[in-house]
Amino acid sequence: MKTKQEILERISAIKEDAQLIEEKLTQEFSKLHPDRDFMLLKFLHKEKCCWESAIRELEWALND
Repeated sequence: MKTKQEILERISAIKEDAQLIEEKLTQEFSKLHPDRDFMLLKFLHKEKCCWESAIRELEWALND
């Protein structure tokens, strides 16, 4: 079983990854509509959802 500190460190690392994805989404959305890569946007959105889900699950595990 992981210690609380190890889990908190992992949550912090995942939040950094999620922030990077959010920045990439913002960059792509700042482009004009015809210039946007919609496959990339779809991928980034799915990645963002996965990271956010992981954060929620780890935080839930700590609250018990």
